[in-house]
Amino acid sequence: MSITQLRLAKVKDPEKLIKGLKEHSKEFNRKNFAIFRSLLTPNFFILMTRYESLSENIAQKNENQSSNMQEKLGGFEILDNGFYSIINSNDPKNSLKNKYAVIGQFTIPLENTSKVMNLLNLQFESNAEENFSNGIRRVQMKKIAGMEVNKVINYSSFPTLETAEYFLTNVTLSPETSNKILDLMIPKLSNVNRGIFEILHTLGE
Repeated sequence: MSITQLRLAKVKDPEKLIKGLKEHSKEFNRKNFAIFRSLLTPNFFILMTRYESLSENIAQKNENQSSNMQEKLGGFEILDNGFYSIINSNDPKNSLKNKYAVIGQFTIPLENTSKVMNLLNLQFESNAEENFSNGIRRVQMKKIAGMEVNKVINYSSFPTLETAEYFLTNVTLSPETSNKILDLMIPKLSNVNRGIFEILHTLGE
């Protein structure tokens, strides 16, 4: 099972970071990372790397250190960092190369964990195929290492900014069954956050 590392970073020089990451990945022939830039706060980035194992994570970390990767990227502050496992995906082969993403994160109080996880699966399954047919990639991930591990990422990516905007602003976008599940699930969550991001680099590129 693959492991995904997500870092939320506040970046001093965004263009240097973007250029440095792409050059570094080309130098080491890596295609296991993605770059997301916040539309709301353009110096905030989500940096994603997917590993086949923790051993691969350690090996690539050693390569980064030996090649002075930090100097290539410039200064940045890590605001959150963690390992995640994928719960659900309607596009496991990463075939949809979308341009924008709405990324939500919420905390599950420990006493609600089993109920929320069951509801998450039901909500995902209620419209996974329909979303894929409309070019919408959906992924749910659970934090397995880092601070506050009882967090879930709810990821939706879209082919255009207009479809992402419609998703953000239309509360009745989901089918009736999915909305009923959300009504049951949301009161059981805490610390709900959501942002919209431009996808500057995606897995496999």
